[in-house]
Amino acid sequence: MMTYEEFEREYRSYYPLPDAIKAAYERLQKSGRNELLTFEEFALETRMEDLESVRPAYDRLVALVQRGALFERDVYQYAHYRWCIRNADAIVAYETGPHNMWEVNSCDTELSQGLAIDKINDEWRFEREYIEIVGTAYYDASDWNFIRFDVDGMHWLMHDGELDQVYD
Repeated sequence: MMTYEEFEREYRSYYPLPDAIKAAYERLQKSGRNELLTFEEFALETRMEDLESVRPAYDRLVALVQRGALFERDVYQYAHYRWCIRNADAIVAYETGPHNMWEVNSCDTELSQGLAIDKINDEWRFEREYIEIVGTAYYDASDWNFIRFDVDGMHWLMHDGELDQVYD
């Protein structure tokens, strides 16, 4: 865990007031203890002007914590790095393994179905004509993506450079 001095050096431009940076460090510490941020803490951590605008993302993340798809500490990451804050619908989760293993999207740049099929073909060599995109495809880079698709009745998830089978 980062010390207060390290945090202050790295993030003082994000939180220019002494009280604000202390509160931000406390939110980091709270996430380190795997404690869920309150809505107010989450909203402040996003550093958005309209704090109420982040409520849909917070509500969706809390629901995923309750389902066991995310840990409480993960909610801090979504706020701090502003993953899917402007598009809560992009926060999608799929079960990818037994015993409650989940993958949750943190990328909100939408990709057309045609380009998503191209990416899947380029990366995993599934034949284009058999790929069916499920839902919205999200892609920022080869190591930051989230594309749910089916091929011949098998359910797949391409996420952050990995490929997993999706469990129903």
